[in-house]
Amino acid sequence: MKTTQSKPRNPYRITASEVLENEGVDPSNEDSVFAFVRHANFDATAPACCSEGCVVEPDGTCHHGCPSVLLVIGLI
Repeated sequence: MKTTQSKPRNPYRITASEVLENEGVDPSNEDSVFAFVRHANFDATAPACCSEGCVVEPDGTCHHGCPSVLLVIGLI
């Protein structure tokens, strides 16, 4: 019987919805999300999906290994 090992879960990783809510953005409101994305791209930084509140480049990951929220929602 062949078994596969799953990748260990990153304890710092939070969902994109949690990040958006932490930033005051309603994840269910498309216009609000796009306004947030435009601002993040203009600012050249974005929050990471990290419980520690890391800020990264839009296409980057933080030192905890958590990706940018823009990567997670598929806009980069």
